[in-house]
Amino acid sequence: MVTTGHATNPTSRGIAEPSYLARAVVLVMGASVFAYLFGVVVHEFGHYVGAAIVDVPVEGIVLHPFDLSYNDSGDLRSVSQLRLAIESAAGPVLNLVVGAGVSLFVWRRRSARWLPVVMWGPLALLQEGVGMIIGLVDYPDIESDWVSVMKAGVPPAMIGLAVAVLLVAGSVWTLLLMPLAGISAEDPYWTKLVAFLAGVPLLMLGAVVYLGVIGSSVSSPAGMAQQNRSIALGASVALVASLTALHRPLFARLDRISHTEPSSVSWRDAGVAVAMGAAVFVFMLTFYN
Repeated sequence: MVTTGHATNPTSRGIAEPSYLARAVVLVMGASVFAYLFGVVVHEFGHYVGAAIVDVPVEGIVLHPFDLSYNDSGDLRSVSQLRLAIESAAGPVLNLVVGAGVSLFVWRRRSARWLPVVMWGPLALLQEGVGMIIGLVDYPDIESDWVSVMKAGVPPAMIGLAVAVLLVAGSVWTLLLMPLAGISAEDPYWTKLVAFLAGVPLLMLGAVVYLGVIGSSVSSPAGMAQQNRSIALGASVALVASLTALHRPLFARLDRISHTEPSSVSWRDAGVAVAMGAAVFVFMLTFYN
């Protein structure tokens, strides 16, 4: 496959070279923050659209990069469980479908500067997979997206199967994107681990610390926000450790699916990714809140 964008990293040391590692870490951090938080925005907008379609009363959208984001519901006493389930599923479905579609389209450019957008697809798969895990943990005591779906009749075992599919697909896709950050399968384990940890795990750690110090402003059962973010932090760290360990033994086979030459990441690419991540972060703090 013909690739476009940046040339292959000219140094044989790759990401192990200190300045190059710094650029890769900043790029992955900015791209991950943008992709994850933008997915949250689309997820909540999906709930809003789903609510309008099935006539579930919603008064607005509340967004926060660290605290829980949600649709502010009206009186739900007359709403059937089926309508609630449709509204609940609409958020994850929109994030998955649009995120995957846009990412696949933009991925063809094979450029580091497009990594924030391309990462939306695989992170949407992982994000919604972890959301399903949280639903299984909450079921049936706490009302949440996938709890509503299971209460409408979808077996928990089916949700568990979907979790496995989403996590595997998201993990494989993430590994396939690593050359866009200049990360090679041959790079040392610790350097790749540092780059991966700078993404969603760092964001989730920030959320856990924020909720521990400030507390949640969401009217929900005590500790729900902290529990959700703690589960997300644990899941993201476990996934990162697994992906880093599996990168070298699996990548040769995975690269046959869609080959991408390692990009030479510039500070401009990294800066654009950070700016995009910061923009959606500020948007969530100020626009709907």
